[in-house]
Amino acid sequence: MSAGDTRIEVITEEVEFIKRNLCDKVEGVEILGCHAKLITFILTKTEYRKLTVSLQFLENYPFVPIHVELKSKVIPHEVLQQVCKICEKQLSTQLGCKQVLFLARFLKKFLDESPLLPCKDELMKAKSEFLEEGVDEMTVKQKTGRIVVEAKQSDYYYKFKLEVPDDYPKVSVTVKGETNNFPASLAYYFVCQAREMARQCVQEPLHVKKKKEKFVPKPHVYRIIKFLVRDCVKNLPSTICPICEQNSLPSDPKDIVKEEKQPTYVLRLLCGHFYHHGCLKKYILTPPFPAGGKTCKVCEQKVAHCKFRISPKIAEQRWASKEARQREIDEVIDFFS
Repeated sequence: MSAGDTRIEVITEEVEFIKRNLCDKVEGVEILGCHAKLITFILTKTEYRKLTVSLQFLENYPFVPIHVELKSKVIPHEVLQQVCKICEKQLSTQLGCKQVLFLARFLKKFLDESPLLPCKDELMKAKSEFLEEGVDEMTVKQKTGRIVVEAKQSDYYYKFKLEVPDDYPKVSVTVKGETNNFPASLAYYFVCQAREMARQCVQEPLHVKKKKEKFVPKPHVYRIIKFLVRDCVKNLPSTICPICEQNSLPSDPKDIVKEEKQPTYVLRLLCGHFYHHGCLKKYILTPPFPAGGKTCKVCEQKVAHCKFRISPKIAEQRWASKEARQREIDEVIDFFS
């Protein structure tokens, strides 16, 4: 029997074996075509971790690696190219043997152990746009689906962890604060707001007047990193109190005021702007008292904070009463002096 006949016999035998056994031996496989010239199948872990695999038997097979082509609507092209190169190296260890089943198992394991595949582009974009080389750090643990980021600005830092589930972006990532030296109230706000962002990306709004189109879960790893790094860590140390026009936070984190009633304690309004407690209190409780209430000096939205739930009318009455008492005290002092 010639070498060409032997090759055809080997390929024919392997094709028949794949037709009968591939779906049973590798979970998540759907065979699209299985012929001597081309074998095509789909490998699925989740809707967002899915590969279309096309294999061609080259001349001198099985003593050369089978030709591999990977396609995916959800996995970045650059990642697919890297995986193809890895496949070629893996197949070089199987020369002289049947390679299709080996490759299918290898790619299935790759999908199983790569929960970060659906957010690969998001991570690359966030790293290039928001993380400073030599200052900030991002650690990616592919098999466990964990992303750990430590962002720094001046002497402030914030370290957080994202855990990406198997069904991302259908299911939201888990956001956990690790260590930081920001005020406790702000650190709590960071993580709560990030979790709310993640929730909004995967849960359909309860109250929608008109549903124009079907709700589709949105990727949100990039959005969360952007918020925590750019909007929080990089921005807040230089944020100015709109009233006194001084930094909201001290330059040295060791000087952070922890007592809520202290004048320089930092408060965040519902609109998202930051004020010193003493500055905001004076602003709220002194004239003028517009009928609609005081507004934020930055965005002109109504001042909303749980510590200042007082109507303009009551605020004016209290101010007038305080001024009257002070005049009485001043008159008594003048009389005795």
